[in-house]
Amino acid sequence: MGVWQVIWLIVLMIVVLSVVAVATVIWLVKHRLVRWHQTADKMATPTQIAGAQRFYVRTIYRRQHIMYLRRIMIGLFVLAGFMTLWALCEQFNLYTTFPNGRAAMNWFLSDHTSTRNVALVLMFFSVLGASLLRFLLLKRVDEVQVEEANESAHDIYAIPAVMRRQLFGLRRLLLSGLLIISLWLGLGAVTKAIPRATSPFETSHSIAQPIETNSASSGSSSDGTRYDDSSDNSSSTSSSSAANNTAESSNNNDAGDDDLPMPSTPIADVVKAKPADNATMTQLSEADQASLTFMAYWAMEGQDPETLFATKNSTGGATFYYHWIANNGHPIIMFNSYSPVAKAMNDMFIANIVGNDVSFYSLHDETAQTSKLANIMGLTMTNGYAIPSQNKLDQRSYDLRKMATVYYQQTGYRAVHDTLKLGYDMTVK
Repeated sequence: MGVWQVIWLIVLMIVVLSVVAVATVIWLVKHRLVRWHQTADKMATPTQIAGAQRFYVRTIYRRQHIMYLRRIMIGLFVLAGFMTLWALCEQFNLYTTFPNGRAAMNWFLSDHTSTRNVALVLMFFSVLGASLLRFLLLKRVDEVQVEEANESAHDIYAIPAVMRRQLFGLRRLLLSGLLIISLWLGLGAVTKAIPRATSPFETSHSIAQPIETNSASSGSSSDGTRYDDSSDNSSSTSSSSAANNTAESSNNNDAGDDDLPMPSTPIADVVKAKPADNATMTQLSEADQASLTFMAYWAMEGQDPETLFATKNSTGGATFYYHWIANNGHPIIMFNSYSPVAKAMNDMFIANIVGNDVSFYSLHDETAQTSKLANIMGLTMTNGYAIPSQNKLDQRSYDLRKMATVYYQQTGYRAVHDTLKLGYDMTVK
């Protein structure tokens, strides 16, 4: 978590707690008002007193011909609530709990994070409009109550001057707090202070968004990346030899990773597995290594990798690509997808293979389509090859040989292998 995210979260918590405190004080003042009325009329119940106060305020709205402003204000607050619910559904991928819920929203944006940001910005503008109207109504009602105040009267509609001023000030303070919260949420969305919507809450439904399938383009591009194509033989030999040359350094690193806590996600199967033999590893092409690392990433994210593309509609029309970057013997595989709804690329993550150690790095749903990896993430050059500047996901590496043991013979492996397409050529920078 970055410094800005920490500052953003601390400020948000302070404002939220302040709003809760103000709301509590308003309730206490209203409770004092009820007790004040009951000293004069012991037969009056709290419900009767509160109802009389609301009736008096609505009467002022009607006499001042501003009831329509109150209706608009309520509508804007309802809209803000809907925008908040929409943002929560996008952030935590709650659409998967409703039949065809995600498909119903695809007319707008297909990317969870972008849609969440739009919802939060719209929520801010709704709260802004509703708060301005509420300020106006509070001011007008207070002016009328001051004009009609009779301190000697003690009927059920009366409010002591001290309590009236307290309620007026506290309600304005409460509105200011709500406005600041909505502004801060919108600002957090725009500046990426809020964690991206696809992690760590993503499920297999969110990588298989139910959008219209483009079977023609899917079928035409699948043949070029099958493992058993003869065109893969040269890449298989070169990539497997690179793995064999660095096997000793990989074994040395395994001890350090084995000391880490066992993951609670399905990637634990990889950690516990035995490494595949050299004969298996020499068979792996670049497409195979991409498929294995793709499955391992989603296992690390909590998904069952065997069911990622288990059904015909699993991809939901999106096309998934891998981009192989040689990186001077330390391959980097960049994964992204193309949505025909948003008509944009969504850069998901990269896998960096050093010997047999695979490290994953997030691309935070970048949408840039570029042939240079340095344009979308920070890189450090060391001994002629690039190393991502950010921290590894899970703070550890995973063994490619163990991935082969767990996934290579699975039924779901062929579906992933056939779904991933070789993307455009990329370089480090």
